[in-house]
Amino acid sequence: FLNEASEGIALEFWESLTRPGQNPWHVGADRMLVTEGDNSWLNWTVAERAGRVAGGLCCYEIGREPQTIYDTTPLNFVPLIELENLACDSCLIHVLANGVQHRRLGIGRMLLGHAETQSGQRSQSIIVVSNNEPACALYLSVGFTEAARRPMLDELGQEKGGDWRLLVK
Repeated sequence: FLNEASEGIALEFWESLTRPGQNPWHVGADRMLVTEGDNSWLNWTVAERAGRVAGGLCCYEIGREPQTIYDTTPLNFVPLIELENLACDSCLIHVLANGVQHRRLGIGRMLLGHAETQSGQRSQSIIVVSNNEPACALYLSVGFTEAARRPMLDELGQEKGGDWRLLVK
């Protein structure tokens, strides 16, 4: 789910961390097996339908202080960090994704309700690709509003078409 929701950025990042002979998917899985950090398995909720994984949600609190963007920060991550920095002290819905065969069944809405419960009194934020019209419509229908946009960049810093949208609630 993470790679799909990230428009492929997750796999690109995992590939950059692999050593010869390593599988980038295993690198990504290993990064989630930890008990600390944003992508820790402790931040994930999985929805099942008929005994099969149907969707996933990863959410966590963004700190009060903006993240530093370093010269070494991968260029395709910069717009995402800039948007997260506009949503400091919120509960970020980092990933919300459903398998194709499980879409339009209310699973995403149910996972959003779970994220709202987890966030308590804290505001919520989510970053979504502008051309993902069904997801944007869902988020707007439950009360999110657009706060900012940044162009999507490739690993060389070139615009690749489309925008990242920061939605807040």
